[in-house]
Amino acid sequence: MLAQDPQFTQFYAAPQYLNPAYTGLTMEHRFVANYRNQWPGIRKTYQTAMAAYDYNISNVSSGIGIFVMQDVAGTAGVKHMQSGLSYAYRFTIKKTNELRAGVSVSYNQKSLGFNKLLFNDQLVTGSGTSLDGTTYGQKNFVDIGAGLLYTYNHHVH
Repeated sequence: MLAQDPQFTQFYAAPQYLNPAYTGLTMEHRFVANYRNQWPGIRKTYQTAMAAYDYNISNVSSGIGIFVMQDVAGTAGVKHMQSGLSYAYRFTIKKTNELRAGVSVSYNQKSLGFNKLLFNDQLVTGSGTSLDGTTYGQKNFVDIGAGLLYTYNHHVH
């Protein structure tokens, strides 16, 4: 529950999730919506949805963005909700190269449907499990991410 990150099949279609330095990379408003339903023929597999918006503020060489993501996995309904903000700044290097530095801050909630799980001691005794389910309650935390992106424009003559 603590180490599993959502995965997108077409990760390049989720630029802010991939790297906050992509925030504001396009010259216009950008809205992105992603949905992934992995192995739909099997009950209770991975389902991930994400929506993001970012905007390039070219007069201050910056980009700002916002994103929301939900990931649900498995029979026990391991759920991860994330909402955050991202910011990127563009440094021009010579005339054709640029370096973008980005940072994101997000609020996260992870939870597990412990009562949906079945353990060996329940099968043997026919009663409740000896594990304490309160240990696996909802976890809330703040996550900070950073990234760099270097681009160049190469003209072939």
